[in-house]
Amino acid sequence: SDLVDFDFQLSLDSDLDMYWTADNTTLTALLRYQGTAWVALGVSDSGGLMVGSEVVLGLPNDGTVLKYDLTERSASGVEEAPTVRQTLNGTVLVQSGGVTTMQFSKLLEESGEIAIDGRGENTFVYAYGSGNSLAVHEGRGAVVVDLLTCVSTSVDLQSIREGAVLLHGGLMVLGFSWLMPAGVMAAVFKFFLGNSWIRWHATLQVIAVVCVVAGLILMVLEVDRADGPEHLDNSHARFGAYVAAGAVLQVLVAQCRPARNPRDLESYEGDADWTCREQSLARRIFQWFHKLLGFSLIPAGVLAVRLGATLAEDNGYMSNARARTMWYLSVGPVAVFLVIILLYRVVAFCYCRRAREQRHDGTMGSGLEMRKP
Repeated sequence: SDLVDFDFQLSLDSDLDMYWTADNTTLTALLRYQGTAWVALGVSDSGGLMVGSEVVLGLPNDGTVLKYDLTERSASGVEEAPTVRQTLNGTVLVQSGGVTTMQFSKLLEESGEIAIDGRGENTFVYAYGSGNSLAVHEGRGAVVVDLLTCVSTSVDLQSIREGAVLLHGGLMVLGFSWLMPAGVMAAVFKFFLGNSWIRWHATLQVIAVVCVVAGLILMVLEVDRADGPEHLDNSHARFGAYVAAGAVLQVLVAQCRPARNPRDLESYEGDADWTCREQSLARRIFQWFHKLLGFSLIPAGVLAVRLGATLAEDNGYMSNARARTMWYLSVGPVAVFLVIILLYRVVAFCYCRRAREQRHDGTMGSGLEMRKP
């Protein structure tokens, strides 16, 4: 070691060095980072994974060196340990000349904590930020160190890749915010498309669901490949799985659509007649369920994208700018879609009411109804 107070020194990466001395009861460690930021050093009993580790975290803005439990991958999962466990001695946290130094002494064995072997191998985790406030880490890693011999082995941790996150989010945005609304528009404006509307509607919805399922499968495979995250371990994953299941259900339910009476679009006197003519109970139940599920999936999908973009930003998988862009690409077209549908439905409601009055008076076809082009 180049510091006389410590027996050993290990370079964790190009900007971070660890120094230590251990006896039968205590580990005294120092972390020196070539920069001004928060720093953390801890132990792991899960192969170097962040979640489940216990760390000593130095926060320059607070001037504190305390124990923390890592319960989630995001910053919200960095939880300060209870006061009864704050047993560190000789804590130091200084920043000078563009260098951050944290020092502490910790008992090797403490009740309810991961034990440290002062004469053998331990898995240490480390991290540092881009500034003094706790946020997504600038650098991190894990290493197996023999505290007695200084022999070390880096732990190769596979992270979630940004490209996979972007592709996953892009497929979800395409499916929920662009293709599904386009499919709904084909159904709403069916009289402008003629009898081909159902082909447009079904094709767009099926492609949308294919995009959603492909995005889901992509992220399942990425989570399997990476170290640390688990399936359905956060609200975005659980909610997104429910929404994707709803999208698949929507397509399957559509295959059970009862026929209208009459079947031919040409038999109706415009959109008002199509909307207002009495149908069978089975057809009415199908229409209400299909519409309710379809219109619910779009905002639910947008919410899932929002949760995902926030999660990706918090975990450092995606930059803030890209997360905002994905959110805008998701909510923008849906907002336009909702305005168009609302305006159209207001007009259709007025025509529908007048059409009913005309049918009641026996004057249907007087020119007040919406007609096919």
